[in-house]
Amino acid sequence: MAEAYSEAELIGGQRLTDKDVQAIAALMQHLAGNKSLPAKSLEQLRWHYEMVLAQGAYWVVVRDSGGTIVSMAIMTPHLLAEYVGKRFATVNDVSTLRAHEGRGLGKRVMRKLFQVAREKKFDHVDWTSSKTGAQAFYEGSTMQGWGVQRRHTRTYRWTPGGT
Repeated sequence: MAEAYSEAELIGGQRLTDKDVQAIAALMQHLAGNKSLPAKSLEQLRWHYEMVLAQGAYWVVVRDSGGTIVSMAIMTPHLLAEYVGKRFATVNDVSTLRAHEGRGLGKRVMRKLFQVAREKKFDHVDWTSSKTGAQAFYEGSTMQGWGVQRRHTRTYRWTPGGT
């Protein structure tokens, strides 16, 4: 039987649970690949993640049936964007744990980020990717149908008008 997953949700506004902090740390390690991340205590990690949220980032997650975060992405608004006449953001740290890849979780996370971007009236959202599998995902028909365009070798842009 296939595992059930939550809908993508924004987190923030409350203290992160120990379980959430540990799950986010595992996703960050997954992003880092073979590189080891500096050892930090649970409280140091919590402080760091909560500071990211406090600075206006939009953090979207998907949880497994046990409530553990297994997929995430962070979108950060550009603070000076309005000075150049546009509101835009950057997507950072898109990750799904390897055991949960291939189940549509990345699409859930990105769709939710685009929904938030539309609600916040961003003109566009940019991100880069150096991972081959991720590039195939971003260049796939679903993402193109949502208005995602490849701009340069590893740079992508979403603009309102897609899903």
